This record gives sequence, structure tokens and C-alpha cells, in this order.
Amino acid sequence: MSDNTSQDRRIARTRTQLWQALFALLQEKHWQDINVSQICRRANIARSSFYLHFQNKQELLDYGFESGVANAKTEIANYEKTHQGLVTLHWLAHHIHSVHGLKPSGITEDVYIFSRFQRVIGELFTDELQRKGKPVENDMMSFLVGGTFAVLQSWINEGAEESPDTIAMRLNRIATRLL
Repeated sequence: MSDNTSQDRRIARTRTQLWQALFALLQEKHWQDINVSQICRRANIARSSFYLHFQNKQELLDYGFESGVANAKTEIANYEKTHQGLVTLHWLAHHIHSVHGLKPSGITEDVYIFSRFQRVIGELFTDELQRKGKPVENDMMSFLVGGTFAVLQSWINEGAEESPDTIAMRLNRIATRLL
């Protein structure tokens, strides 16, 4: 194995550890209450190593969102093989259910992170609609994203008794009328 390959793996591992530490902290605290020292402690990585990879926590967050979008696109492509309608809705319902947990504060607690997440979901919807040859208008996209998250928040507040697939089907019925 070449030195570059092992170095690339170390870089990827360090970045992943830092992202996982930030993600874990975001489950406990608001974005503005998290600092680089906390991230490094959680990741068990020296601050100097953090700054070799990222200039600040914002850059780490950007890295996490970029990685998340790439993973989401792959997962959505897999959903397209087995689901109809807007498959982004299936992916999102499962993602919220498995990753974000179903606490009553749900997915909207940290306004900064939530707004970033909404933008990412808007991008995923836009990509899917464009692949399907559907028109994408800003107002329609705002309505689709906002309405989707309102329904998901209600689902969580009501105890998420329905499965992610059931909530995705409900959302797809609504989206079909909109589109």
C-alpha cells in the first residue's frame, strides 16, 4: 500500500470522526453553543489536527452537509428502484426516523441547522424533479419543503405511530396534488 493511500485513509478517518463528533453534539446542544474544543474532545482529536482539516466549525458543518447530500443522492437512487412518487420523501421520512430521533422538539429545534437542512432537502427535491422533467419554481419548492417539514413535525409530535413508509405515502399524496 502506498503512503498516499494510508494518508488518504487517515485524512478521511479524521474528518469523519470530527463530523460524527459535531453531529453528536448537535443532538445535545444548539449550534451556537458548540465550539471547536468540544468537537475535538468528543472526537478525541487534537485541536491542531482539527485546524489541519478545517478552518472553523462552519467549514466542518459544510463538509458534513456535502457528505450527507452525496450519501442522500445515492440512497435516493436506490429508493427509485422500489418506490413511486417523490422518492426524496421516502428517504427523508426514513432519515428523520433513524437519524434525528423522534423527540417532541423534533427536527426544528436548532433554527440555524434546520434552515440548512431545509435548503439541502430543497436541493434534493429539485434534483429529483428535474430528473423527472418536472418544472421547478421557487414558490412551489418553498411550499413543498415547508409543508413536508410541517407534516413531519406533526408526525413526531403525535408520537410517530405511523411507519416512515406510511408517512412518506401520505406526503406523496399531497405532493402529487401540488405537482
